[in-house]
Amino acid sequence: MSTPSPEPNLRPARWRFGDTELDEFRLEILHRGEPVNIESKSLELLRLFVRHPGEVITKDELMEAVWPGRVLSESVLSRAVSLLRRAIGDAEQNLIRTVHGYGYRFDASVERLTPVQTQSPAILHLQAGEHPPLRPNWRLLERLGQGRNETWLVEHEKTRERRIFKFAGDGSALSTLKREITLQRLLSESLGEQAALAAVLDWNLQEAPYFIETAWYPNGSLESWLGRHPQTPLAQRIEFVAQAAAALAAAHRVGILHKDVKPANLLVADDHEGLRILLADFGSGRLIDDTRLEALSITRLGLTRDISEDDSSGSLLYIAPELLAGQPATLKSDIYALGVLLYQLVVGDLRRPLAPGWERDVSDELLREDIAAAADLDPARRLADASELERRLRTLEQRRQRRTLERESAERAEATRRQMERWRARRGWMIAAYALLVAGLTASSTLYYLARKARDAARDAQAETAAINDFLQHDLLDSADPRATGRSDMTVREVVETAARRVGERFADRPQLQARVRSTLGSVFSGLAQDDAAIEQLLAAIALLQPEDRHPQTLIDARLLLADVYANLDRYDESIAEYQAAQQLADRHKLKERALEAQIFLAELQRGLGNAELGLKQIESLRPQVARLDPKSELGLHYARIRANLLEELGRPEADEAYQTALQRYVSVLGADAPATLTLRVSVGGRLAGQGRDEEALAILDPLYADMQRIYGPTHPQTLVTANQLSLALQHLGQVDRAIALQEFASREIVARFGELDASGLQIRANLATLYAQKGDHQRALVLYGKVYAGQVQALGEDRRETLMTAHNIARSLQDLGRWKEALALQRKTSALAHRALTDEHYVTWTIDISLARTLGALGQYAEAQALMDRATQNLERLLGYEHRLTQRGYSYQKELRERLQNRADPR
Repeated sequence: MSTPSPEPNLRPARWRFGDTELDEFRLEILHRGEPVNIESKSLELLRLFVRHPGEVITKDELMEAVWPGRVLSESVLSRAVSLLRRAIGDAEQNLIRTVHGYGYRFDASVERLTPVQTQSPAILHLQAGEHPPLRPNWRLLERLGQGRNETWLVEHEKTRERRIFKFAGDGSALSTLKREITLQRLLSESLGEQAALAAVLDWNLQEAPYFIETAWYPNGSLESWLGRHPQTPLAQRIEFVAQAAAALAAAHRVGILHKDVKPANLLVADDHEGLRILLADFGSGRLIDDTRLEALSITRLGLTRDISEDDSSGSLLYIAPELLAGQPATLKSDIYALGVLLYQLVVGDLRRPLAPGWERDVSDELLREDIAAAADLDPARRLADASELERRLRTLEQRRQRRTLERESAERAEATRRQMERWRARRGWMIAAYALLVAGLTASSTLYYLARKARDAARDAQAETAAINDFLQHDLLDSADPRATGRSDMTVREVVETAARRVGERFADRPQLQARVRSTLGSVFSGLAQDDAAIEQLLAAIALLQPEDRHPQTLIDARLLLADVYANLDRYDESIAEYQAAQQLADRHKLKERALEAQIFLAELQRGLGNAELGLKQIESLRPQVARLDPKSELGLHYARIRANLLEELGRPEADEAYQTALQRYVSVLGADAPATLTLRVSVGGRLAGQGRDEEALAILDPLYADMQRIYGPTHPQTLVTANQLSLALQHLGQVDRAIALQEFASREIVARFGELDASGLQIRANLATLYAQKGDHQRALVLYGKVYAGQVQALGEDRRETLMTAHNIARSLQDLGRWKEALALQRKTSALAHRALTDEHYVTWTIDISLARTLGALGQYAEAQALMDRATQNLERLLGYEHRLTQRGYSYQKELRERLQNRADPR
């Protein structure tokens, strides 16, 4: 790398990394607001490091920058680095890393608190006919653009080959060249032949004026190409945007933001496949995930980690609103630019802004929806993936056909609804039972009908549809008719059970049709939490569907649903067997998506078995297959949810983003009240409560609990799980009495329904014990904790996270009762199990150790207590952040221990 003299704009600034600030105006370091003593040379080193985070700076470069012109031994530098580490609390060398035999790298996430002041670009004085430095055979032909950099068309004097050179004098212009080199290399090496980019061919960073060299495309940019071809058909213009979206999606997958998507940065190549869009000019780009960069050993030229940049730079027409409001650039900022571009190409005017009323310019309904989805003012409502815009644009014709069919279907449904309204006066509420079954059965019959192209098969499908409708009309609805039963208060469950008893007789001569009806009934019983009845119907369906050759899809559906029911009952061996049978059947019939579905849910089962690490590995291995699914595929939604659950189980910080992404997709595709979305909303709310973000959790869980009671009823397992999560948020907010009432109700209902050893019931009772402890009733808490712990050891094992947390809470109650020696024995055992089973990368491990350190301090074992407390609090801060309530509790205990050390208090 070149000598890292601080950036050309050398005005002093304020910087922040972690809890530490460097104030160059006052030449001081503040740690959590308190000044830190530091030698001047160490301070100079830090000034250099914060301007180049993530870059390896050689020892010679550091010596020259801090001790210019002096000949010193390396020990002087080593001492200054050592003093700097001590000043910023880097005893573990996690911030300033030694690159042995070379230099040092500053690995902190740095934020510049003082805005960068602009400066004029260097004047290069380049003239046509001149030769670029170090390129004597190339001649400057024509200046193509001038701004922060100068762009020239150049030509080889002998071969007449043409290239594009982009020049910089120094300063920020040079940084853009370095950034473009790094990001283009990363894209090329990550994507290979799939990279739709104007590749950087060579560069000169040795002698001013510096430059990069890229290929020349005669068609030029999309902007210039459309200027020469104003009559380009709409279909071709839409295809240009689809290609740009595909190229941008590929860059995003590598972890790169472009930040300046516009027609001038989209090149039009022309090869044997026709016109092709290439993404160019990553000089304003940003790397949001540097793991791939490090894996490929690519030097970090021109890139810094998280230094505040002017994210509102770029072309005004294409800048996302959130950037103008001062928020940082994200993937969705690039997608906004694509949305504006799509609008401009649809209306045929690259100068037209996306202003209020733009919808009047676009007559096509679907294109209006696509532009609105990509360029929504609210980034949370904007498309999350550029590949989704590509898919939408490339399936326009199919979507138009589907929209026509949907409208026709809606009209028929409206006619049916009006007919049902006329029935309602006579049939009452039983229409609800009809609707419960009709969705599954009608869809099954419709799909069956559509799958048959021959006329004879179509007639068969029509006959089966008629038979199903007859079953719904007479066996289901008639069973709820008060005139036939003499009752007006039959429940949905009773109606469905009555209909289920008639299935065998009704479809005795049609086993395949009977199997489909039984599968649907199994799904209904599962939704009603009648698991035994669901299993009975599904097993009967599977038996009827043998042999498999005629209806493999229906058989796979039945096995997957049965596996899910078994998993809900913690019957994991039977669940695994059904998932594996479904996968094998799908593989035999080359039904790749169904095989993938079985694999995804098999990975989820590992969480229930306590093998979350294995489950996450399995899920991650399926990512390439999932990426090929339709973005609105329900299977893709399941994948996102299960991955988030596994990350949560392992205590990974990226679980936050995974949950939020999954929830947005569920709401967008299925709706907020869909059963799967409701389940995920519970998980997201529960996670927020677990993180101490209780106001946010309450905002989600309180209305969700009302929704659950309305949709499922007050005693449904899903409703009870929601009550449990809601009580956690209430507990943290001090509303203990309401939390206890919810937990006691949920505990009674779960135990009554599923028994003492149900995993959800055990967790709810453990939370109830915690509430008792919070109210000060430690003896009552201890008794309930003991029962829960015994059940968890029996049902889950002693090294499961849930079991370890209960043991930890038992020890805390023992502490509160002053029974320190009993607490110590339990905590030593629990700590050893946690370090082995959860590893040092799970916050629960260090939560247990903080409490253990507190016990050691209370018993006078100060040296071990202090060492363990320091290590545990540092790791909690690393894993959860300084503001997290568990980290704060650790620091509170640390303060308590120091006071005990100062006073040498006797053990309690």
